[in-house]
Amino acid sequence: MADRLGRFLIGGFAMMLTLIACCCMCAEGAGVAYAAPDAAALLAGEAQEGNASTELSAQETQAQRIARMAVVKDGLYHLTSVAKPAYGVAVSGDSVKAGARVGVFADSEASWAQKWILVQDKVSGYYTVRNLGSRLFLTVAGKAREGSKVKQAKHAQTLRQLWRPYVKGEKIQLRSAAVPELALRVVRTQGNKLELRLGVAKGAARTSRFWFSQTEALQDGMSYFIRSNAYPSKNLALKGASLASGAKIVLGRRANAKSQKFRLVKAGKSYRIQSDKSCKYLKAFTRSIVQSELAAGKAEKWRVSLDLGTGAFEIKSTRNGRFVDATGGKLALRPKANAKKRLFVLTPTYGFTVFLDAGHGKNASGWGVYDPGAEGNGRSEADLTRDLTARIASALKGSDIRVFNGSDYSVPYWQRNAKARSLGCDLVLSIHFDSDGSATTASMVGPNGAAGSRAFNAIIHPRLVASTGLRDGGTMNRGDITVVNGSVPSVLLEVCFIDDARSLRTYLSRRDDVAASLAEGIVEASRCADIPR
Repeated sequence: MADRLGRFLIGGFAMMLTLIACCCMCAEGAGVAYAAPDAAALLAGEAQEGNASTELSAQETQAQRIARMAVVKDGLYHLTSVAKPAYGVAVSGDSVKAGARVGVFADSEASWAQKWILVQDKVSGYYTVRNLGSRLFLTVAGKAREGSKVKQAKHAQTLRQLWRPYVKGEKIQLRSAAVPELALRVVRTQGNKLELRLGVAKGAARTSRFWFSQTEALQDGMSYFIRSNAYPSKNLALKGASLASGAKIVLGRRANAKSQKFRLVKAGKSYRIQSDKSCKYLKAFTRSIVQSELAAGKAEKWRVSLDLGTGAFEIKSTRNGRFVDATGGKLALRPKANAKKRLFVLTPTYGFTVFLDAGHGKNASGWGVYDPGAEGNGRSEADLTRDLTARIASALKGSDIRVFNGSDYSVPYWQRNAKARSLGCDLVLSIHFDSDGSATTASMVGPNGAAGSRAFNAIIHPRLVASTGLRDGGTMNRGDITVVNGSVPSVLLEVCFIDDARSLRTYLSRRDDVAASLAEGIVEASRCADIPR
């Protein structure tokens, strides 16, 4: 009698779960908000897959189902398309806004838009997939069906925000909990564009497969805003923007200020946290944090750990084991007490922005006018400037320098400094090649140029000379060139004379080194206190 009663109860419970799951699936199709997904949703999903090796039995416990679905460790991942190995899953435009499209874009492990936090839901067994940069969740846009797009959205109780990693060898599918027969797939749309949409999981050998590689959240040398998770209107800040050793680090009202930008520099398993404003380092005392010159001890070392549940970070002193804490809106070092108050949101600042101006070319002397610039030895200045700016931009990838390539804007030459200002740039580097001269390389600044131009030139000019291997032609003052006489600190480089065959050959054999050296100079300038921002 007891056995018959047990079988009846088990069968009835399974049927009840199935009915609840079917109701949930109907509601999802109608776009209705969900209650928290539970074992019923899991049961429905497993049953629809039709995979005999993974079918649920009525006797299987919820814990056993969750354990079986845990095919990926909770962690931070970079997702690369198997069909398009040079493309990764990313938020379009690095957007932090809800509703932004998620697709496949040129691979860049340094970009936070391509870093995803996978955490298994301990109720349903499915996973949430959360973007590190925006802290928003990968979500099916609208009704879940074949062809549906995906976006990022705030957390919601919906199956459209839950995913099951399905392992095939070293490759993984992400199947939707809303319709388990559908998985993320790379598709080619009209206009030959690559997009990420839901598609039938079975039979999609490559387009629905991704490599999941664990990745680091923080990049050595990158500059960040450090915002309190408990008090979103406040950032870590250098009190009074002071440059003095001993100045306190406090919570200040959020602003796009250099005194609120901090660079994380790797030191073994820890980090040193350096002020972009003073170039000094955060130092731990018993309860307070100050800035100081670099020393060899543990006081300037910090453990910075990603909290997978929130996408925020804990910052812990290696000197005394205390956490940076914002309790009461006051910054202090405290023991592990209030978890919410010791979490901080890190945002890459793109601490410095440069406008790379490719001299001459499209629209250079007026709208609709193409200006080739100087010509010699079968080369035109416009082609060489565009090539070198592209190489410099490539060399700056992975740094915290934000780059605007002027050749993409093609505004007339007299408007380029003003264009850089409208884009919020900190520097303009204008690239040129001359003719009718000698085997030299030179730079130009403007007598009416912005403060910081000469400091920038003092950094970039020696690197130009050393990398080209040409004779130093010095620095000229030119009041007649608008690009170096505007409101943004600017330097113009005459890289070489293209009608001198030997000079041109020397440059062409070294142009990658020239680009790398100039990129290093821009990075150095970004940390120079003499260049105002």
